[in-house]
Amino acid sequence: ERADWPEHKAAIKGGLLPVVTTPEGVVLTQSHATASYLARKFDLHGGTDEYRCYLIERNMDQLYDVIKEFGKVLFIPQEKAEKKAKELSKFESGKGKELMDVLMADIESDGKDGFTVGDRLTIADILFLCIIDFLRPHTKAIVTDKVQAVYEGLVEKNAKVANWIATRPVTPLSGTRPVTP
Repeated sequence: ERADWPEHKAAIKGGLLPVVTTPEGVVLTQSHATASYLARKFDLHGGTDEYRCYLIERNMDQLYDVIKEFGKVLFIPQEKAEKKAKELSKFESGKGKELMDVLMADIESDGKDGFTVGDRLTIADILFLCIIDFLRPHTKAIVTDKVQAVYEGLVEKNAKVANWIATRPVTPLSGTRPVTP
């Protein structure tokens, strides 16, 4: 529970979330490192194909760049609504659009059968779903019909992913339901 966080925070290396404890008792910290570890463990990272691994990491970095830029808008206080609206418009027509256009071109080039890289589910696909879920309530200009089509295709390709999206708890960071806006 949120009220218990101060007590738990002191016991966590660095005092930051997420924290994952493996069945072997190993404590994993740092979101990107944990995601990469789990992706390799569950064969969602490209296996031994080094170029495919590069493409997956490149798409993930592109998504992180989008979120980093969007964060500059998101964390403008609500009492500065006019400034926030102006910065959102700049993001949507400028850097955010540019970053998403590059990502979508790479997905068109390197994805197959509805996946963002190659022809099967990867950590890049999962991150794409998470980032688009997060962006959708804030910026319709970035979540274009083309982006939404990739999102829906990924959900349709994996029943477990579709089930999670349909049943997960909705939080301020989990995105929205249903799959289509």
